[in-house]
Amino acid sequence: MTRRRKIIWLGSILLFLLVLAGGIGGYYYWQSTSVDQKVRELVYEAAGYPDSGTEKFLKEWKLDFLLKNKPDKVRATYIIEKELMDIGNAATPGLISLLNDENEQVRSEAARILYYVGDKRSVVPLINALKNDNNEEVLMFVCEAIGQIGDSRAIEPLIRLFQKDINENTRLAVVTSLEKLGDVRAVEPLIKVLQKDEDYMVRYSSAFALGKLGDKRAVEPLTDSLEKDEAWPVRNLAALALGMLGDKRSVEPLIHAMLVDEDERVREDSAVALGKLGDPRAISALEKTMQEDIDSELYRKCKEAIAKLKSAATRPSGLSSATGAAE
Repeated sequence: MTRRRKIIWLGSILLFLLVLAGGIGGYYYWQSTSVDQKVRELVYEAAGYPDSGTEKFLKEWKLDFLLKNKPDKVRATYIIEKELMDIGNAATPGLISLLNDENEQVRSEAARILYYVGDKRSVVPLINALKNDNNEEVLMFVCEAIGQIGDSRAIEPLIRLFQKDINENTRLAVVTSLEKLGDVRAVEPLIKVLQKDEDYMVRYSSAFALGKLGDKRAVEPLTDSLEKDEAWPVRNLAALALGMLGDKRSVEPLIHAMLVDEDERVREDSAVALGKLGDPRAISALEKTMQEDIDSELYRKCKEAIAKLKSAATRPSGLSSATGAAE
């Protein structure tokens, strides 16, 4: 074979491969865009007939793409969720009906989208799901949706979930929802979670929730966690939560944690909390801690706390307390 024929032969093969690649790419591009188009057509149908259309849309397409493991399942699921969120409240009735679907994945997805839709009409059906559904993934998404939408009627059903044998992700969702709802009926249950839960992230979130709720019943349990919890993130959040509560009983435990805790982050946030409490008894301990390393983050946190304490001491008492509450 001559050199010219070799070049022509190789060029023909290369051209064939390029055409083949383009054809395959074009096919998949057509397939993905046709999926987009079909999904959007069904979405528009759902928007016009929210009760039947949305239900039909989710059942046929979510089950087809998500549950039957089609190649386009991730893309189609994303489109479904995005378009349903765009529909907004018109999608609510259909989504509510799917909370009773026999397939747990469909129920989970319905609750997850209701989180983003945020329609108050879904609160009672979501509470019913809390009471009646036993699937942990469904319960987790239902808790998140209730916390996002916000309704105090969910407090007691959420608290009762702690009595069930649920996994750490679901317990975490319950704690987060109780924190968002901001009802003091959650204080005692959250204290029990802080003291007894085996998962440190659940205890961590409980400490934060107790700080946000602002109830002084949490001072002693948070102090115990600051002093005794084996996980540094829990001790860290306990320190910050005590700063949020603003109770002067926390001054000595926070000073102790700042001086001796084995984790630098716990020491830093203990200093931050001391600055928020506004008690001048902490100044000497903060100054002592500053001498350890002038280039550390702990030094900077102590310096900021001292500045806050000295500033608070120079204000009139009424102004000082009002400013401290605002901070």
